[in-house]
Amino acid sequence: MFDFRSPALRGVSLLAIAAAALAACETTSSGDTAATAEVDVAPDSVGDGGASESFYPLTLGEAGVFAAFEPAPNGRTTNIDYEVISEALEIIVFDTGPSTRIRARDRQGTRAGSRIVKGHNSPYRLEGNKIFLSQFDDESGNSFREYAENLVDIGNKIDITTLPRNEQLAYWFNLHNMWVIAILADEYPVRYPERIKIDGALFHDAKIMNISGVDLSLSDIRTNIVYRYWDDPRVMYGFFHGDLGSPSIDDEAYTSENINRILDRNAREFVNALRGVQRGRSKVYISKLYYEARAGLFPNWPVDLLAHLENFADEEVSMILLENGANFEAMKYPNRTADMVGGDPSPDINAGPSGSSTPPQLVEMVQEVREKYVELRRQGRIGGARVIIIDEPTEDQGPPPDETID
Repeated sequence: MFDFRSPALRGVSLLAIAAAALAACETTSSGDTAATAEVDVAPDSVGDGGASESFYPLTLGEAGVFAAFEPAPNGRTTNIDYEVISEALEIIVFDTGPSTRIRARDRQGTRAGSRIVKGHNSPYRLEGNKIFLSQFDDESGNSFREYAENLVDIGNKIDITTLPRNEQLAYWFNLHNMWVIAILADEYPVRYPERIKIDGALFHDAKIMNISGVDLSLSDIRTNIVYRYWDDPRVMYGFFHGDLGSPSIDDEAYTSENINRILDRNAREFVNALRGVQRGRSKVYISKLYYEARAGLFPNWPVDLLAHLENFADEEVSMILLENGANFEAMKYPNRTADMVGGDPSPDINAGPSGSSTPPQLVEMVQEVREKYVELRRQGRIGGARVIIIDEPTEDQGPPPDETID
C-alpha cells in the first residue's frame, strides 16, 4: 500500500462556500424558474477554441519511448491509497448535476449599469463540475502540486506497468488530473487553460514530469499511454482538461474499485451534454476530444464512435444519431476555465458584497445552478436536489464494479 504525506489544505473557506452552494441547490422552491433559454441554432464548427479534425492523427504511430508504459501486470495485488486526494477533491469540486441540454442564457453586466460581463458567459457554463479555483490561497495550490509530485515519485519508485490494469489506469487519471489542477492554481487567474505556456510549450504539450526516464506531457498520458494501451472508449472520460469542454472532474480520486462506476457516469453525462453532442443540419456536431481519441479508441471511424455514442445516449441524443447517423463534424470547443468564475482576472474578483471574500460571479453561478436543479426536477431527471446512488449487493449484480478495463 502506497500512501501520501498529508499536506495541509486550508479548506475552511472552501468548505463554507461549498456547503452554502449545495444548500442553495437543495432548498430551491418548486416555484422558481430556470435561468436558461433554449437556442435553436447549430453550434459553430471549427473556430476559436476549436480544432480541425485533421489536426489529430488518424492512426497510432510507433510506441517508441512510450513502450516503457505498456501494461504487464505481474498478478500481485498492489494498491495506491488516494484518500488524501479524495478528501481534497471533495472540498474543491462543485457538482452541477447532469446537463439539461438547454443552453444557459446570456448574462448581463455584473454591476448595475455595466455591460461588462465578469465570470462565465458561455452557454455551456452549467455543464460539468466546477472547481473553486478563485478561492485558493497559495497553500491550497501548493498542496495540489505536492499531490502531483508525490504521484510522480511513486511512478519512479515502483514499476507502474506491473500493477493490475485498473490500478494502473487509476494512477494515470489521478496523475493527469492533479497536474491540471496544480498548473491552473499556479497560473490563476487564467481564462483559457489551453493557452498556458510552460517553458515555451503549450499547456497540454509541455513536458512537465519524468517517469521511468521518459519526459511526459498531459497529452502523452492521454494519447501515448492510455489511448494506446486501453481500447475501452470510456477511458477518455477519466481525464479532466481544466476547461468547460472537458469531461467532468469528480469529487473523488480514481481507484481500482470505483473506476468503472465513475467512467460510466462520466460517459453518460458527456455524451448527453451539449458540449459532447449537438444536432446540426444533416450532421452531428461532436466534441473535438473524440478526434483526439480517434486513433486509439475509435480506429474504425466513424462506425466505432457511433456505436459508442449510441451505447450511452439518452432519448434526445439517440434521436439525433438516428436521424443523422455517423455524419460527424467537430463543434467549436468551449475552452474557458472550468472554475466557478471562468478564471476571470478582474482585480475585484474576490470582492463580494459587504467586504465578503466570495466573488459576486461565484454567487451568481451558484444561483444559476440552483435554477438548473429546478429544471432537472421539472424534466423528471431527479427527484430531489441531488442524486445519490448506493450500490447494494444482489444475487444478480451483472459485471462486478472492479471488472478489468481493457
